[in-house]
Amino acid sequence: MTRPVNTPAGLPASITQNPRLPIHVVGLLIAIALGLTGIIGSNYLAPLRLALFDSYQRAFPRQATEFPVTIVQIDEASLQALGQWPWPRIDLATLVQLIGVHKPRALVLDVLMPEADRHPPGYAPEFLDRVSPALAQQLRERPGNDTLLGHFLSRTPSVGAVGLLESSDSPPIGGNPPRPIDADANFRNAVAAFSGVLHAIPEVENSVRGLASATTRTEAGVVRRMPVVARVNEDLWPTLAAELLRVAEKADRIQIEAAHAGMRSARIGAVNIPIDDQGRMWLYFAEPDPKRVVSALDVFAERVDPKRFEDKIVLVGFSALGLQDNITIPGGALRAGVEAHATALENILTHSVPLRPAWLAWIEAGIYAAGCSLALWRVPRTRSRFALPLFAAGAALLVGCGFVAFRAFLLLLDVAVPLAGISAVFAAVLALSLVETERTRRRLAGELATQREERARLNGELEAARRIQLGLLPRPSEALGKERRADVAALIQPALSVGGDLYDFFLLPGERLFVAIGDVSGKGVPASLFMALSKSLAKSSALRDNAALDAVINRAHVEIARDNPEAMFVTFVALVLDLQSGRVEYVNAGHEYPLVVSRGGVRALDQAGGPPLCVLEDYCYERAQDVAAVGDFICLVTDGVTEAINPVGGLYGRERLAAVLAALPAHADAAEAIDAVLADVLKFADGAQLPDDLTIVVVKWAGPDENSADRADA
Repeated sequence: MTRPVNTPAGLPASITQNPRLPIHVVGLLIAIALGLTGIIGSNYLAPLRLALFDSYQRAFPRQATEFPVTIVQIDEASLQALGQWPWPRIDLATLVQLIGVHKPRALVLDVLMPEADRHPPGYAPEFLDRVSPALAQQLRERPGNDTLLGHFLSRTPSVGAVGLLESSDSPPIGGNPPRPIDADANFRNAVAAFSGVLHAIPEVENSVRGLASATTRTEAGVVRRMPVVARVNEDLWPTLAAELLRVAEKADRIQIEAAHAGMRSARIGAVNIPIDDQGRMWLYFAEPDPKRVVSALDVFAERVDPKRFEDKIVLVGFSALGLQDNITIPGGALRAGVEAHATALENILTHSVPLRPAWLAWIEAGIYAAGCSLALWRVPRTRSRFALPLFAAGAALLVGCGFVAFRAFLLLLDVAVPLAGISAVFAAVLALSLVETERTRRRLAGELATQREERARLNGELEAARRIQLGLLPRPSEALGKERRADVAALIQPALSVGGDLYDFFLLPGERLFVAIGDVSGKGVPASLFMALSKSLAKSSALRDNAALDAVINRAHVEIARDNPEAMFVTFVALVLDLQSGRVEYVNAGHEYPLVVSRGGVRALDQAGGPPLCVLEDYCYERAQDVAAVGDFICLVTDGVTEAINPVGGLYGRERLAAVLAALPAHADAAEAIDAVLADVLKFADGAQLPDDLTIVVVKWAGPDENSADRADA
């Protein structure tokens, strides 16, 4: 009859009963799907990647040991001393003049100046013509502030700043073009595109040695990369860092070249800037350091060490919070906008540009494949309570590798995106494993319940067999009746529910007592069945006629061997005690020798012996005789007594059994003798499992009965 399949609660029957894909196959399909999704739509996880790169910089900020760049800050103190912004251009001209005398390598005013100065020196109010015509004329003849600014810029290796427009508004018309940049068409089409240029006034653009974009772009509000080159229509515009470097290196132009590891480089003289296909370089910010910054107020007051400007690239920019030229750097800190360009220059000149070559994508793909493979292979084989700690340890190791790669080689290894995919595969495989585990648990629970039912039924049957087996064994009160010349006690303890040991005793005609004990080969049910057969045939042979004991045993040997398809055998010893005279006849078929305990000591009945029954088909057993004295004990045991084992492997042995029997008091009865032997065996075993069935039979002869003797004489 087919048992119904129980569906686990909460799971559809299609999952539990229908054929299903293995966990490895399902996990592999999920991993492939996630991998394809990551290749096609990796921008969805870009914030995760950028957050990881930010954490690299937070953990290991750049340690500045060289200061090739000096930032002149228009800070709060400068505004308080010189007035609010915008300053008259004469102030900027003075600032350029004071810096230029110290011969910097390059200089830029990170200030957009699309309009002329609002208060030129030639401005003279109308009332001044009436008050002092000469003074008004003198003011009109002085050069303008924009002209003075252009004059001092022309005497210094300087760069002019322009703004790149991202809106669709029409850009201002005019302005000078940028210096040509050598780049192929593919690169030109890939770089960041802007809609127009916000030029500076002609006095500035005609005086500087190069024009550059002061515009930066953010990613999620954070400045992480600087476009070295940007595009407006067909023109490529360098950013401040690149153009300042070109002026400082006295290079003619910037060349975009293919470089190793699938990257490009912007070559400026002898300097190479690693950039990606979109013309961007990664920035690596350092902690604020006063060695790289001076206040514009200190420059006007001429309190600055000339070495701060000599052979340095100088950037003049805003740091006052009220001017709102601030950026957010990785880690969330606010910095002056000019620091983005200064950091780009420092990264280039100190060879500290973070790198993300194209081959890193293959490494990240390998990490993803290896992590998914490990999850598919290991998770189904690991207990769920260990899976999460192991995954956390692996994830920590992977993230640690990313930090080591950045610290040691400035490599921006993206372990966040592969780890996100691995986490999804891990979660899916773990969930499937838990479902499968629950399914298996329920199936095993059902099987266990079935096994328990079968075991209970089997135990019931074995218990019934045990009761039947023990019921076949005689009880002294029933077997001897009112006979008082012999005291008989017996004990049997099977190693299993049923066993192969046997004993028997009953009265024979002529005032004789038949006693037998045996041990069938093996244990359990087969031995118990053969035991019952052997006992029954031996008793039947003994009661059939008044034959001698050796004839009884030989006849039983033949009958037992006849019905023995499994070729089992039984060790057997039988004795007949004459209750009136104490004469003992015995036959031993391969069994432990019976022991006679008398006042003179303990002796073995070892004169008659042969192989176990059913071993040699034509063997003829012989009997031997002995005489028991009044009060003597005759003890018969199986090898479960003599071969009992203690925890260290020692055997109980016949000598210890004989010593226990010799110590019995004369007034002890047969039951007390058995109790003494059993207690000593258990004490010797010291809790160890007895390896075999244990059986003891003790007969105590009390002497002849006078009334019985008188009847015999009559």
